[in-house]
Amino acid sequence: HMKLVDCATRTLVAAEPHMRYLALSYVWGKGPPESYRYPDLPAKLPPTVDDAITATLGLGLRYIWVDRYCIWQDDPVHKSTQILHMTQIYGNAVATIAAAAGTDPSHGLPGVSTTRSRIFGRQYVGRAGPRLLASGSIHNRHKDAISASVWDTRAWTFQEVTLSTRIFFFSDLEVSF
Repeated sequence: HMKLVDCATRTLVAAEPHMRYLALSYVWGKGPPESYRYPDLPAKLPPTVDDAITATLGLGLRYIWVDRYCIWQDDPVHKSTQILHMTQIYGNAVATIAAAAGTDPSHGLPGVSTTRSRIFGRQYVGRAGPRLLASGSIHNRHKDAISASVWDTRAWTFQEVTLSTRIFFFSDLEVSF
């Protein structure tokens, strides 16, 4: 009974085994999610979700799993069933987008619809790897930004990262994979 967001139509669809998708890991913030009528998403999405949809399409995928819409929050049976399947949801995703910036979904994904902080006068997008780790400066700042984020303090996000096979970390400094 897993649902996915179809990024092209901005509707919820039933997941099928052949569908390749991303998952979103982010901080919900305070307050309940917006109301919507299945299968349509709300007309105005939080910037982090909207940016994740844009990033999904930009990466050549059509579907993304976003808990606030793919888990029916007002249906206790659906909610508990989906929570029991987090291993499969995150483990079967092509990758997870980790929104490690901001304190709620209104922040967006820096570099998608908003600019990120500038380092050395230019925007920097890096891939986490031995050379960047050895060089230190830029990547260590990114790791520090992730470690200092609200996102990094949440038990749910710890679980999501642990279950994910690949992760795109979006911080205010850079994106790493």
